[in-house]
Amino acid sequence: MKQLFLLIICVLSQHLFAQDNQASTLLLKDSVSTQITLKGHLKPAKDYSWVILYRIVGAQQRYVENTQLKAGEFSINMPENATEGMYRLTYDLNNNGYVDFIYNKKDISLVFNPENPGNSLKFIISEENKNFKSYLADITRNQNELDSLQFTYFNSTDKKIAEKHYLVAYSNLQKTQANYATKSSGTVSESFIYSLQKYNPPVIIETAQEYLNSTKDHFFDFIDFKNPMLINSTILTKKVVNYVYYLNSSEDYQIQQALYKKAMIEVFDLIKEQPMLRAELLTTLMYGFVEMENLPLVDYLMEHYYRKLPETAQDKEVIDDIALQTKTAIGRIAPDFNYDTGKTLERFYAIETTGEIVLVFWSTSCSHCLKEIPKLHAYSKLHPSLKVVAVALEKDELGFNYYKKGLENFTNILALDKWKNPIARLYNINTTPNYLILNRDKKIIAKPYDLEELSAYLDGLPKK
Repeated sequence: MKQLFLLIICVLSQHLFAQDNQASTLLLKDSVSTQITLKGHLKPAKDYSWVILYRIVGAQQRYVENTQLKAGEFSINMPENATEGMYRLTYDLNNNGYVDFIYNKKDISLVFNPENPGNSLKFIISEENKNFKSYLADITRNQNELDSLQFTYFNSTDKKIAEKHYLVAYSNLQKTQANYATKSSGTVSESFIYSLQKYNPPVIIETAQEYLNSTKDHFFDFIDFKNPMLINSTILTKKVVNYVYYLNSSEDYQIQQALYKKAMIEVFDLIKEQPMLRAELLTTLMYGFVEMENLPLVDYLMEHYYRKLPETAQDKEVIDDIALQTKTAIGRIAPDFNYDTGKTLERFYAIETTGEIVLVFWSTSCSHCLKEIPKLHAYSKLHPSLKVVAVALEKDELGFNYYKKGLENFTNILALDKWKNPIARLYNINTTPNYLILNRDKKIIAKPYDLEELSAYLDGLPKK
């Protein structure tokens, strides 16, 4: 029951756009102006110096224009061939700082706090944007009230009063939705206002399980998978991601995997005849599972769906990049490499051991490494079956030659050119120390964050 209520709470938070992203969506109407401008002011200006404008195309973003910020202000002349749709204004690449908007060929002026764009965004010019922002605030408030009443009802002692309040809240929400639907009729925002609503039963639901079932059954009721404006936005993608990741959860690994697969099959059955949309959604979901290091589902989506798309819908860069990002994930066989001992050229796969292998990437220029590596060496002496292969990423031999004298229990490998070294590139190493634990067959079984986590994992393995 605890798991079920957690799922319900998750559902309540997923019925619209994530609120911080919702509030930053800008919608524009047709304009008779020959030169359309996008103007903005970041308050406070901070140290941001550039803004980049992208057009959202499915789950991707395509570059349109960029300009400098001067005292936090910018102005962009929209290209004449700029098509209507969702666009993204990025001001902080390192921290994913952006606001999304729908361009509909009319001037727009906005102001926001770059540290909190969602809650601070204000439209100076663009009535439709003001209306859409107002819709998001009003419908979210109404929906939260209705959801709260439904959730409270499950443990309510006075169900009749709860039912009465629910009917009032339901009526208010329906009126709000209808009001904004009328206001947005004939505009770009009409598609978004329709698609962002959540199905709500006209009468309160008796049990938590029934509520969850109802939410899943009606999750895509307001989504038109063939609407090009919706496809080229973030709404459809987020809706699918929420359905796959958040409405299908179990504490049991095998059940969880089965739920993921079932949800994805249901989604892709809805878009059988849309290979490009399938490709976009597959890419998004595969990268999500890459981040989770859920290799079985990455492989499942790649082999059962992505590679079966028409060749025109497949992106070789996506295929290669996912292969690159997953080759050192837990469950994969660690990539093989050759290394020079100073006397002979040896092969990593030729290293034999009766127990686990710790492959650690470190550097003598890394102060944290200089604290942990000696401790790892001491730990390895207490565990004779453990084999440590230490790859030192260095600019020169001096530090390595000095420190390796105290690491005689390791297989010490010098990798010059640091991050550019072929071994470092093979394993996508960009930080040190970086630990991988392998079994005797060179299969990656863990990627501990630090020495404490590493020793805890090894100490927890069954004794041989």
